[in-house]
Amino acid sequence: MGQAAGLRLRALRSQGTAVRLALAVSRRVGGAVVRNRLRRRLREAVRAELAGIVPGVDLLVSAGPEALGWSFQELRAHLREALRRAGAWAEGPESQKR
Repeated sequence: MGQAAGLRLRALRSQGTAVRLALAVSRRVGGAVVRNRLRRRLREAVRAELAGIVPGVDLLVSAGPEALGWSFQELRAHLREALRRAGAWAEGPESQKR
């Protein structure tokens, strides 16, 4: 399990080569509009970091209220850190281009 302030990430190896994503945003974050906005931002952050994620992994990303105040770049940095801690970040040459 990877954890960065405001983000928790669980990674599980799967049979295929696709990266599958599940998002969970706590009600403590705010109303439906706020939670959905954070889900969209998380989905886009994962999409932006897809080249560095180990193929064939299922991800569960849980976000707390702290994630609301982050810029998109901070969100990506916290996501990368959580991916590293969960062992789902490929440390190959593709991921070094960031």
